[in-house]
Amino acid sequence: MSAVITLTPVNDSFQTKKLVLSPSVTYKVGRHTNKSTAPAPSNLYFTSKVLSRQHAEIWLEKDSFIVYVRDVKSSNGTFVNGNRLSSENKASAPCRLNSGDVLDFGVDIYNEDEIIHKKVSAQIRILTRGVPASSGPARHLENEVMLDSIMRQMAIQYRRCIELNQNLENLEQDVQEMSTTAGFINHSIHIDRKSSLRALDGTKSVESSLMNNGSLSASSVENDYLSPSSIEGRNKSTDASSFLSLPHKYISDVAIREAESTKANLETWKARAFTAEAKLSSKKGFWYNNRAFFLSPFFIAVAGVIVYLGYWR
Repeated sequence: MSAVITLTPVNDSFQTKKLVLSPSVTYKVGRHTNKSTAPAPSNLYFTSKVLSRQHAEIWLEKDSFIVYVRDVKSSNGTFVNGNRLSSENKASAPCRLNSGDVLDFGVDIYNEDEIIHKKVSAQIRILTRGVPASSGPARHLENEVMLDSIMRQMAIQYRRCIELNQNLENLEQDVQEMSTTAGFINHSIHIDRKSSLRALDGTKSVESSLMNNGSLSASSVENDYLSPSSIEGRNKSTDASSFLSLPHKYISDVAIREAESTKANLETWKARAFTAEAKLSSKKGFWYNNRAFFLSPFFIAVAGVIVYLGYWR
C-alpha cells in the first residue's frame, strides 16, 4: 500500500515532481546545497533561496493512509491554501494534504516592484494504491485523476474549436470580398462590351447612310480609309477635331500603326543603349585590369616627359 503524490508548479518555480510515498517514511523538503540534495523529479529538494536547508517534511500515515505535511522551523514558513502552518523558526503541527490543495514553501522576495526570488508553489494531486474499500478516511482518487485528465482534454479541444471557427470566419470574409471584386470586374466588362457594340453600330449606320445617299460606295470607303496615302493626306489637311470625327474603326487602325512605329523606335534605341553600355563596360574593364601599369611610376614618368616635350615644342 502506498500513495503517489504529484507536485505541479503554479508559478514556474520548478519542474513537476512525482513521488511514491511509502507508509511511515518521512520525506525531507529543503534547499539544494550539495550533490546529495540535488533537485530531481523524485525528491523534494528545490533550487530556491527562499527555502531553508531543512524546511518541511511530508509523510504517509500508516494506519489511515493520509498524507501529512509539517514545517520544521523554517525561516519563511510553509503554507497550505494560503494558511501558514507556524511562525518563523518554529515547528508546526501536522497538517493533512488533500488532492487539489496548493502547497507553498517560503514567500516571494521583492526588489521594489519586481520579484527577485520566487517561492515554491505547487498544486497537489494524491493517488492512493492498494487501499481496502472499507477504509473510510483514505480516499481512492483514481476516478478524480481520470476526471481531471478528461477535463483538460476537453479544454484543449474547446480552444481548438474556437481557433477553427475564427479561421472559418476569416475564410468566409475573404470569399465574400473576392466575389464582390469579381462582380465589379464582370460589370466593367459588360459596360465595355456595350460601348464597343454601340460604336460598331454607329460606324455601320454612317456607312449605310452614305451608301444610300449615293455619295460613297463600299469600295471607295475601304480605299479611302484603309490606304496609307489617303490617311497621310487627311493628317496633313485636317486638324485634331476633324481627325476625331473619323469612324472608330479607322482611328483604331491609325493608333495601332503609330504604336507599332513607336515600339520599333524604342527597340532601336534600346539596342543602341545596350551597345553603348557594352563598350563602356569593356573600357572600364581594360582600365581596371591594367590599373597597375597605368599607376606605376614608370608610366607616370613617361607620361610626364611626353607632356613636357609637347608643351615646350
